[in-house]
Amino acid sequence: MTSPADRLVNPVKARMQAGDVSLGMPVRLGRSGDVARIAKATGHDFIFIDCQHSLFNLETIGHIASTALACGIASLVRVRGIDDPNVSLLLDNGVMGIVYPDVNTAAQARKAVEICKFSPSASARSAAATRILIIDRCRSRPASRNSMTAAFWSA
Repeated sequence: MTSPADRLVNPVKARMQAGDVSLGMPVRLGRSGDVARIAKATGHDFIFIDCQHSLFNLETIGHIASTALACGIASLVRVRGIDDPNVSLLLDNGVMGIVYPDVNTAAQARKAVEICKFSPSASARSAAATRILIIDRCRSRPASRNSMTAAFWSA
């Protein structure tokens, strides 16, 4: 049995639940875990690794994510799209949140949540896999409500 001190805490989720704002640092060029250390030292709560608009290999993301976990900050990864095949692998290797671009319908949002949920029949997944961040840009909304909304789910 794990003690509360052993529990993995997502600092972004904790701040949002407390009504606070989280400060994040985008990562598009850095290729080492030092990026996470720099983010922590400069007061950031999370790093945002952009795989939609940058070239990252999975090993590099895993290295950055594990360093972020050790530093006490969250690593969020924007994947290429709703059908990105690497989501489970990212979550299994320390990424605390997945950002899906261009989620335009409720069905796409449900699909994104299902992809990220822990499956009891699957092999054991790390505690980080129970967190997800979805960015929903609904183009069907009136222009005045076409802003980004973020929501967290716990599996």
